[in-house]
Amino acid sequence: MTARRREANAPPNRPEQIRAAAIVVAAGSGSRLRGPVAKSLRILGDKPLFAHAVTAFEGISRIRDIILVVPAQGIPLARHWVESLQLIKVIAVVPGGKERGDSVQEGLNALASDVQWVAIHDGARPFVSADLIDRALDAALKVGGAIPVVPLTDTIKEVSDGRIKGTIDRATLGGAQTPQVFLKERLLEAYRLASDRGIVATDDAQIVQQFTPGAIAAVPGDERNFKVTTVEDWLRAEDLWNRLHLQRGFHSADPSAFSPNNRGRA
Repeated sequence: MTARRREANAPPNRPEQIRAAAIVVAAGSGSRLRGPVAKSLRILGDKPLFAHAVTAFEGISRIRDIILVVPAQGIPLARHWVESLQLIKVIAVVPGGKERGDSVQEGLNALASDVQWVAIHDGARPFVSADLIDRALDAALKVGGAIPVVPLTDTIKEVSDGRIKGTIDRATLGGAQTPQVFLKERLLEAYRLASDRGIVATDDAQIVQQFTPGAIAAVPGDERNFKVTTVEDWLRAEDLWNRLHLQRGFHSADPSAFSPNNRGRA
């Protein structure tokens, strides 16, 4: 077999070969925020909530395309922001469905046919870092899928009918985050089978693990990569954005602002 033929038959897991896309799911109504517009379109700092996550994926060289999923009535405004912010990797803005899984499937349907890997991210997680995206991609390339996980800090109790039934070892548990990265064909098969059986899940890994063979790697998550769901979450996000924005201003104006003597002032 020639070197050229071996290259053509090589599995799609070498960084220079992969064709990856991101689906940013931002179709939730955000009813718990009690606002006049959909959560993903509310302004956090200098742009809508969804745009913070999209901007992070724009900076990842291995991500070629981005599919943005928003509420149907929010599509014109979302497209306006995509153009205004010059989010050039966004190739489609599509309407979400009734459930999160329906919105993910709308995003999958909009992918280019040659995409091999898909990173699915909650648009309500505005502080996802490039490092976390890259680590999730790296881990997925090795086994076919990966998700970020954060350790639980509270003691976990099993509760039934208002009574404590036992204590669960939290060392074996973790909180799932996004982006969750999988082979596209694995996602398509998992969601097809889940749809056929009427299964509704809260994240993609649950569907993939239930309906397809293969491992899912866990990579360390990031406490700042929290999901904005409640009013308290929004206030936390505003505070974090303000602090990060202030730090960036200090950094560009005066590098000494990050010296050990000044760290407590920001």
